[in-house]
Amino acid sequence: MSFWSATTLVFFVLDPFGNVPKVLSTLSGAHVRMRERVLIREMLIALGVIIVFLFLGREVLSLLHLTEEALCAGGGLLLIMIAVRMIFPPQDYGNGADQDEPFIVPVAVPYIAGPATLATVMVMVTNEPERWPT
Repeated sequence: MSFWSATTLVFFVLDPFGNVPKVLSTLSGAHVRMRERVLIREMLIALGVIIVFLFLGREVLSLLHLTEEALCAGGGLLLIMIAVRMIFPPQDYGNGADQDEPFIVPVAVPYIAGPATLATVMVMVTNEPERWPT
C-alpha cells in the first residue's frame, strides 16, 4: 500500500465531514476561545491514540489473541455500521450543555480516533509489517 492510498483510506475512515456536526454540537455551549483550545487538544490526543495503535497494534492483537482475519472482519462490520449511520443519521447529537469541556471522550475518542480508524491502522500495519518501524 502506497503512502497516498494509506492516507486516503485513513482520511475517509476518519470521516472529517461527518464528524464536524457532532463535534460542534458537543462544543456548542463553549466560548470560541475555549472551543479552539479544546479542539486542538482533542486532535492531539486523537493523533496520539492513533500513533499508539500504529506502533503497538500487533502487540495489542497478540495480547487479546486476535487474528488478522478477525480484525479485518470486525473492521469491515464497523465500516458497514458507519456507512449505515451516514445514510440514516441519528436525529440528535446531544446539546453539549451537560458538560463544559470534554476531555478525551467523546471528541478525541470515539469521534476522531474511533474504532474503525484504530482497526484500519492496525490492519494496515499487520498487512505489511516490513514497511513499518517496530
